[in-house]
Amino acid sequence: MLHLPDHGVFGNGHGLIYEKNSDDALVPVLKWLIENTEAAN
Repeated sequence: MLHLPDHGVFGNGHGLIYEKNSDDALVPVLKWLIENTEAAN
């Protein structure tokens, strides 16, 4: 679970991609994905 307010993103509902700040909300999600899914080199 990624709590967006902990990452400075506020006012979002469940439809993340439909929010006005969807670009801001995507940043911590992508960061988490990269950190948790890329293979170690």
